[in-house]
Amino acid sequence: MCVCVFGGHNLPPTCQSFQLESKDRSCTKTSSMHPRPSLLPRALPPSISTPRTCGISSNFDVGERIHNGRPSISGLYPWMVLFSFFSSFHERNLPCGGTLVSKRWVLTAAHCFRYI
Repeated sequence: MCVCVFGGHNLPPTCQSFQLESKDRSCTKTSSMHPRPSLLPRALPPSISTPRTCGISSNFDVGERIHNGRPSISGLYPWMVLFSFFSSFHERNLPCGGTLVSKRWVLTAAHCFRYI
């Protein structure tokens, strides 16, 4: 859908959607149309961080690690966060994960802290 405006006024009802109002207030055919924007992503910008400048490897052992069906080593994904809480019965609760977005901030879902 296209809305054409000329001089701050909407098109008069006599103009069709494929026409524009000219200076003399007559309807003329449009000479070109703007292409629809692409919904495909453009190339991603180069990475702004490296493993040496962001994230700290963890040596905390939480058991076996599997990624894409293969064993994974500790610290391979230093930007991933696991939230671990102890319940009132001293049981470990592992409700959610997150991603480090800066030195002090973790991005996670709101429901992860619903009962805290």
